[in-house]
Amino acid sequence: MHKDVNEFLRDAKAKVRSCHRRFIPRNDRDMLQDFIDLGISKREDAWRIILQLSASDESQPNDLDKDGSGKRVWFFRRMMENGVYAYIKLKIDERGCVCISFHPVEYGEYANQDH
Repeated sequence: MHKDVNEFLRDAKAKVRSCHRRFIPRNDRDMLQDFIDLGISKREDAWRIILQLSASDESQPNDLDKDGSGKRVWFFRRMMENGVYAYIKLKIDERGCVCISFHPVEYGEYANQDH
């Protein structure tokens, strides 16, 4: 049985609060530029936003991680203070709450039309 989004968020937030958390750097993204585009000045601000996520921010059903680990990934969309929507992808593993993606939404109706 899979966790529901509320259970996942409760567990993920507990990990974040206890500093069991990690951003995964990606070769195909510039995290600093993504944060600038979202109006985030430091990594700690991104964790604060993750702590504010709710079930209503879920943007699509959770799915198995493509890394073959058998872990599930969870997808969220959140409007930032600067009006840009953030795409946030999280999972929980032995490292704690892992943020796989935190960048502006790039496709669909929530994408920033200015870029």
